[in-house]
Amino acid sequence: MLIRPDHPAFATPLARFKGVGPQTMARLAAEGLFTAGDILSICPRFYQDRRRVAAITDLRPDEEALAEAVVVSARPGFSPRTRRRYLECQVEDDSGRLTLCWFNAPAYLLKSFYKGRRLRVFGRVRFTGRRLEMAHPDLEFLPEDEPTLSAARSDPESSASEFTVRPVYGPVGQLSSGQVKKFVVQALSFLNGGPPLFPAAWLAAHGLEDYLDALRTLHSPPADFQGPVPRPAETRAYGRLVFFELVFWRLLMLKARAGVMTTAKPRPRLKAGERALASFWAALSFSPSPEQRRVSLEITADLSGRRP
Repeated sequence: MLIRPDHPAFATPLARFKGVGPQTMARLAAEGLFTAGDILSICPRFYQDRRRVAAITDLRPDEEALAEAVVVSARPGFSPRTRRRYLECQVEDDSGRLTLCWFNAPAYLLKSFYKGRRLRVFGRVRFTGRRLEMAHPDLEFLPEDEPTLSAARSDPESSASEFTVRPVYGPVGQLSSGQVKKFVVQALSFLNGGPPLFPAAWLAAHGLEDYLDALRTLHSPPADFQGPVPRPAETRAYGRLVFFELVFWRLLMLKARAGVMTTAKPRPRLKAGERALASFWAALSFSPSPEQRRVSLEITADLSGRRP
């Protein structure tokens, strides 16, 4: 979980979120999650690359892919080996055929897979026998009049939101990954229109985006970049959040020091001159580094003052 500062966007109680009842709130509280800021401090586990629709003939085993197809047939089945019921659906596009499989699927789902129905699936591809298969893929049925993603992407005026890099969260305690994702999406809405944490001039002078922008990018990464999708901890946004975390800690230390300086009672000065410090360094079994010498001088100066 990420360290985050106080800000109005983070203060909204999770009890006001849609889908949070007494039982869910108890599960959130058990994990120390009470506000929108607490939820946004959860880092995605990984990203799913849904930027391109792959033709079935281009699918490769052990890779995740997004595909569009039409239903050819669907049937229920039973596996004697695993003693589980399953639903098998054959789909195809212009290039080939793909098998979709769901174990312990509800009976009513079979009626949804009528011949010719268009759908979109995302999942990990595998070879089963001599056929390509996706087990338990994410499924979306498409309206008949909706353009395919490949057609939408070729349209420069299209803003199809399906071309995404989608964050995936791990379960937190008794909260499922789907619940965490749902609450993060709601929490992100509170970041819109909020005041920035740092002055715009300071950010521009140091070539930085605001903390809120980096947090938004971490949970909703852009899809308009080339190359493979990085892990969340390898992104620029995550690096910025780590930098700001160090800034926050530094500011807290300076604030605490200022409070001590104004409230502490005067004390006797402890004189530790350069000669005593040199003797201390000489008595060490190692040669102090430049940073260690600098800190030693700061401590010596601090001890010589009337206040810490």
